Amino acid sequence: MNRIFDKKSDETELTWAELKEAFRKHYLPANIQADAQLRIEDANMTNQADNYVNEFRVMADESEYDDQALIHIFRKGLPFSLADKILNQPQGWPTDLEGWYKAAIRFDEQLKYAKAVQKPRRFQMARDKKKKYEKKEVAINRMDTRLTDDERKEYMKDGQCFQCAKQGHLSRDCPQKNMGRNEEHREQKKMPRDAYVKIQAIIKEYDTKEQGELLDIITMYEVFF
Repeated sequence: MNRIFDKKSDETELTWAELKEAFRKHYLPANIQADAQLRIEDANMTNQADNYVNEFRVMADESEYDDQALIHIFRKGLPFSLADKILNQPQGWPTDLEGWYKAAIRFDEQLKYAKAVQKPRRFQMARDKKKKYEKKEVAINRMDTRLTDDERKEYMKDGQCFQCAKQGHLSRDCPQKNMGRNEEHREQKKMPRDAYVKIQAIIKEYDTKEQGELLDIITMYEVFF
């Protein structure tokens, strides 16, 4: 570093490369090169290409590998889809490291933009599919009134119910169709028994003659129900 700070007038100016080399040798630890080589061999792009490029630049400078070795290492750390894009571009792949840096950033931005544009479309397709499924459910629930003659023939051929489209029963015996009716029927069947118990309790409050009249009424009531 004496040449930098104690420069004589007759000495030539240092180039940028020479200045960096002198600075590295004077200030950086002796094992910085070996450490950089280890880190750069394991480097991989994990998010954006520009971040990967910035980190790679530092390690590349410290590793002192030549450009051909660095190109190989840089390409190895790229995602397959991005490296494939760079290698298969019409003008061919870059011949220098700087070209690889620029191509990686450019194609990474293109790929991310393409994914961002496609996301709403996939969401719309999923929403349309859901609507279509909901419409189909409504159609199945009303199958017996909306089937065409051809559809009815097809359902009859396959032994499917006109009400729920399932096999194993006819429309008139469909569990979905008769579910409400069965519940109502069970409620109605409970009514005579409940009424009979109540009337029995009432009978005890009357004399023999009146009880006989009430029993006649009960008999008529049970027959009716």
